[in-house]
Amino acid sequence: MNETELNRLLTRATEEIHPTRPAAAGWERAGRVRRARRAAGAAAVAVVLVGGGTTALLHRSG
Repeated sequence: MNETELNRLLTRATEEIHPTRPAAAGWERAGRVRRARRAAGAAAVAVVLVGGGTTALLHRSG
């Protein structure tokens, strides 16, 4: 076994123990996506409420 093969083998073994993208990174990304979706949903609800209130006021006054 030459040095290149040994280096490749050790690198592969290390990545199996310590992956380059640990599961914690996946959980953090999922949390960011969840927060972004929640914020988008809150914005949509706010637009509907403001639009509905404006429509109700214009309908009542007209």
